[in-house]
Amino acid sequence: MNRENTKDRDEIQAEYIEWFIDGANRSELEECVRMQMQNDLEMLEDKELVKEVKVYAPHIVENLTLLIS
Repeated sequence: MNRENTKDRDEIQAEYIEWFIDGANRSELEECVRMQMQNDLEMLEDKELVKEVKVYAPHIVENLTLLIS
């Protein structure tokens, strides 16, 4: 095996991410983040979502009656 031409998963992943970011415009990056966050947050239970929001953006859930289970 030629060690000079080898990469591990982390290296490939890091290079792919950098390639994507370098080639994307602001609008594309915003849409990518929006979609990724939507997918990630949809996997959370209601209580987990509220807990997550309280950590990063507490003003969104402060002083509210939450209509979730």
